[in-house]
Amino acid sequence: METRILKRLKKEPLLEAIWELRFGTDTDAPVGLGEILPGILFQSLRDRYPVTTRLPAADIPRPIARQNGILRYVPTIRMEAVSGAPFAIQVGDHMVSLNNRRPYAGWGEFSQRIRELAHVLESSGLIQKPERFSLKYIDLIELDPQPSLASLRVSLTLAGNNLRDRPTQLRTEIRNGAFAYIIQIATPADVTIPPGEQRRGTLVDIDTICHTTEEFWGRLDERTNSAHQSSKQLFLDLLTEEALDRLEPLYE
Repeated sequence: METRILKRLKKEPLLEAIWELRFGTDTDAPVGLGEILPGILFQSLRDRYPVTTRLPAADIPRPIARQNGILRYVPTIRMEAVSGAPFAIQVGDHMVSLNNRRPYAGWGEFSQRIRELAHVLESSGLIQKPERFSLKYIDLIELDPQPSLASLRVSLTLAGNNLRDRPTQLRTEIRNGAFAYIIQIATPADVTIPPGEQRRGTLVDIDTICHTTEEFWGRLDERTNSAHQSSKQLFLDLLTEEALDRLEPLYE
């Protein structure tokens, strides 16, 4: 039997895709990379991301942010496009991310922009201690009255109570080879989609993390593609067959 390859979902549930690189730095350096990298990125990518915004986290003292496990990876600078393209780069002392907000451009363009960003970062010679990269997809499933887990292959009971139609927040981790997956599900979830449209559904957040640093730059593109394929398959496996049909899949 011929195997069909899913190209995309006609009723696209994706809210945002995020590629993120985390790295260590010299704690004694007088200036953090969050202050140096934006200038380098702007010089190389100003045509794509000409608008630079200082984020609130930039006002947090560096010693405090460095010692806090959450604040350490919060971006301080955001670089955006002005042409309406839904892309942005975010930079901090220990992280750089590429965000593709709705509408999703597709893996072809998103992966090309990841390679472009990674090339500038590698060429800068400033990132000597890469720790990990991750690829996160945030989807909103709007197929059922909320709260509901009916569209997902999830079975939850608590003290004999079926949680399928109860307000629920779930977080779990799965390891498979080089990747760790952090999966978060929330129902009901209320989100605002630019330019201000309110939507409600079941939120599915899959964060695929690769901690392998051996041959980091040389194999980054290969590993990012593998992360995309495995994350995509995990999301499809999470959907029921009926839910997948209702999202109107288009195959190659």
